Amino acid sequence: MRKRPSPFVFVIVDEDAKTYAVKGPMLDDQAWTNAVCKAQEMGRQVHCFTTTNRDSAISWGQTQGLTQNEHILLTASSSERGT
Repeated sequence: MRKRPSPFVFVIVDEDAKTYAVKGPMLDDQAWTNAVCKAQEMGRQVHCFTTTNRDSAISWGQTQGLTQNEHILLTASSSERGT
């Protein structure tokens, strides 16, 4: 029997703007990861990570002194990101 993937949340951190976004829960982050990589290639100071708990991701951002911004703009189109 094949194991079903577990949902997770995807966190994008924009060091340039001192903001972060928590996306999901989701099962596939490929489009978001690609968008972060493209933004980095363009010189943006952005990075990402995943976690299983949305509330802890939000708390993490607050402890880092970042502002939550669910409308972070990266290079992927909304159709590529599934939003």
